[in-house]
Amino acid sequence: MSGGHASSLFWQAHDHGLPGKLDPRVRLLAVLAFVLSLPALHSAPALGTALLMGIALVALARLPLVPLLKRLAVMEGFLLLLLLSLPFTMPGNAVFHLGPLAASWDGIIRSLTIMARVTAAALVIAAFLSGLGSLGLASAMAGLGLPPRIVALFLLTFRHIGLLQQEYDRLTRAMKARAFRLSTSAHVWTALGQLLGLLLIRAEVRAQRLSRAMKARAFSGQFIERETSPLTRHDYAALVLWGLGLAGLLFWDRLS
Repeated sequence: MSGGHASSLFWQAHDHGLPGKLDPRVRLLAVLAFVLSLPALHSAPALGTALLMGIALVALARLPLVPLLKRLAVMEGFLLLLLLSLPFTMPGNAVFHLGPLAASWDGIIRSLTIMARVTAAALVIAAFLSGLGSLGLASAMAGLGLPPRIVALFLLTFRHIGLLQQEYDRLTRAMKARAFRLSTSAHVWTALGQLLGLLLIRAEVRAQRLSRAMKARAFSGQFIERETSPLTRHDYAALVLWGLGLAGLLFWDRLS
């Protein structure tokens, strides 16, 4: 089961770097531990170190830089909206005024903290999960003991995102072939609404078709068999080092 257009850079890069040599279960566990640790980090030194860890891992994973920066730019664009709006909605000491609105220092700190956490998480996810693919990630999820239905739901969701992307590309190509151009006219808004409605209808039709096909093949609710191969010494060593690094990061945050 391939993700098609739904697969991101994080799952398309090659496993030539150091993180790619680890067992998929270890890689997924390392990502989960890091992401769960991020909300506990509040000090600037600890957050800066988390960002540096993400950058170092991306370098070790040898990810293609240009596609990674493009995807990060899209994410940072959404975070920039947060940076521009949050300071004006949080109470605190005003740093500057924009008309009747006052930007608080607490809001600026909070938005920068969120941006640092999200960026660090994205970098670590890219470094550890690149090259796994949807099946590899699902196998790692099953190997960590997640319920089979959760794993199956992940695979089906991943697949359907790819199908919807293909359907969207086909419909937009057909609209462009009929000289459709974006504007603010009522006709354009009507056409975009019809495009969205058609996507939802075709998604429902595809889901019903897939459900009937799965029932006809006596689907048992499980796509992936649980991985039972033992971890190597390198995997255990990586887990221990990663755990010690996260523990040290949390301890440093408490001291800062």
